[in-house]
Amino acid sequence: STTDPNSSNNQSSTVSTTVTCLVQADLSISKSGPSSIQRGNVAIYNITVTNNGPATANSVTISDPIPSGLTFNPSQSSANCLQNGVNILCNSLTLTNGQSATVTIAFNVPNTVACSSTILNAASVSTSTTDPNASNNQSSTVSTSVTCAPVTADLSVVKSGPASVAQGG
Repeated sequence: STTDPNSSNNQSSTVSTTVTCLVQADLSISKSGPSSIQRGNVAIYNITVTNNGPATANSVTISDPIPSGLTFNPSQSSANCLQNGVNILCNSLTLTNGQSATVTIAFNVPNTVACSSTILNAASVSTSTTDPNASNNQSSTVSTSVTCAPVTADLSVVKSGPASVAQGG
């Protein structure tokens, strides 16, 4: 064996390494609604957001643009969904890994919407937590056909006059 002639350099200095963990939560969104709706009724859409993990998703917000010609119906929508300009925002959600939340958003379909027209509606989700997969943060578009009630008439005829008439008169 050989003796080290300089034993003072056989010990390294202490090295500190800071490991920063990136907190991520992969959110996904799906939306369902009616395939057809009669004018004058309320279209109800259900939106489900799922946290695929691995971390908790904080400050989760669902955004649903109001379809052209429709109006928001807050009384038939989830309480945490509010109108903000031309969008409905459902916020104040926190989802742990594997947790889902479903909200309901309702729109009035007024009689001014054209018969046989199509309502197109999609929603998106965002979070303050880093989402590593933004490709599943937009729902598929729900297509709803607008129908109109058949035009009907409730007619009655009333005829009145004297019970008899003299001839020539």
